[in-house]
Amino acid sequence: MATASIEIDGRSRAARATRRWTTRLAVPARECKVHRGAAFSLVVLVVVTLSTVAQAAEPAKDHAAQPSRTSTSSARGAAASNATSAVTSTVAPTAAPAVAAMATAAPAPPVVRGLDAQRWAAVLREPGPALVVFTSTDCAHCPQAIERLTRHQRDERRAGRPVPRLDVVVLDGRDEPDALASEPHYRQADRLFAVDGQAARLRHAVNPAWFGQTPYVALLGSAPTDGRTAPRFVSGTPSDRDLSELR
Repeated sequence: MATASIEIDGRSRAARATRRWTTRLAVPARECKVHRGAAFSLVVLVVVTLSTVAQAAEPAKDHAAQPSRTSTSSARGAAASNATSAVTSTVAPTAAPAVAAMATAAPAPPVVRGLDAQRWAAVLREPGPALVVFTSTDCAHCPQAIERLTRHQRDERRAGRPVPRLDVVVLDGRDEPDALASEPHYRQADRLFAVDGQAARLRHAVNPAWFGQTPYVALLGSAPTDGRTAPRFVSGTPSDRDLSELR
């Protein structure tokens, strides 16, 4: 019996000790749970507070930035307007001379007229002075000769002297008048002719000693030719001395 009592008493003491230690361990665990819950609630509260403050400050920031953006846009608009005005003021004075130069460099296409021996005789009776250039569509040096005579016309005009008429006679291409009129060097002519009929007959009527080489230039003086005074002829581009004799 004594032995049994001792065992029961030992078990009781052991059970009480176990409950005490269990209670001591359980309290900190509950306290830890409480502490963790409070900390989480505090963090949530801080986040919500910061978010509310940021949202409240955003409209004020936009309102403060609005004048800056407005002033920046106004400054950019003024700069663009000033740049446009500067470009306009720079381009405008030069635009009119450029257009005038283009109009001078590209005159209207001339009308292509027919020329034969009979018409040539009528040309000789017209008042001068005049420069008549005989050319062909495959002539390599004729554009330069026509340009030289065009410069002579400009020089005479600036000097206030009579400006010789410039006639261009094309020995071929009568069947393509539009193509002839579109050639830039032919556009410089005051009158543009294409040979009617046989070119050999016209060559003989112009000068029996001419064998068809081009450019071939007839210099007609101020007085009409009555058939007794033949015009002067130059094979190639006339020199300054040749042109001065027209005055």
